[in-house]
Amino acid sequence: MPSTTSTAFRHASTALSVQLNVSRSVAVRSADAVDVVLRSPNIPIFAANIINQKNMKSIAYLLFTCSIIAMTLSSCKTPQPIDEMEFATKTDIPFTSISSGFLTGNGDEGIRGHEVRTIQSENQWETLRAEMNSVNETQEAVTFDFDQTTVLAYFDEIRPSGGYAVQIVSVIETNDAVDVSVKFTSPSDVAIEIMTQPFHIVSIPKTKKKITFFSINR
Repeated sequence: MPSTTSTAFRHASTALSVQLNVSRSVAVRSADAVDVVLRSPNIPIFAANIINQKNMKSIAYLLFTCSIIAMTLSSCKTPQPIDEMEFATKTDIPFTSISSGFLTGNGDEGIRGHEVRTIQSENQWETLRAEMNSVNETQEAVTFDFDQTTVLAYFDEIRPSGGYAVQIVSVIETNDAVDVSVKFTSPSDVAIEIMTQPFHIVSIPKTKKKITFFSINR
């Protein structure tokens, strides 16, 4: 079965051919008439002007018809496929909690407030562990297969007491990024009176996409 575009193009071409034949005939007859008038001394000059006006109307009508046909043909183009990348797909990524708690060095570990770490190698992991353990032993040794794993760490700001916590609650992958949602908790009762810096560390399947952290309750 012929496509809608092919049918529209054939009909438009037929209409254009018919219109061109009609207009060509009109133009020839008009030109002949003008020629006769111009050669005849018995016809007033204003008659030639009238015929020229009719001829111009025929040409104008032809140009108008051609423009309509051209617009019709342009509207019959085959629809372009929609770019699938315009629609972002979102997928929940499974993650494993490695450790959570708080640092107690009042910033002496050198880890800034709201700092995030994306760890892709053993060296990066051991560097982070050394920083976390520089004041108090906080993070135990953990072995990862970094060919298959990416480690994510989030550190809160330094808090005036205990009872504060941060928790990575979801990891969602989009077409070009990974979005990590972090939940913050404040003390609801009496808490220990020491400076704390909450953190949470998780592992996810290996990714090279951009990692972005979002707060869900701040």
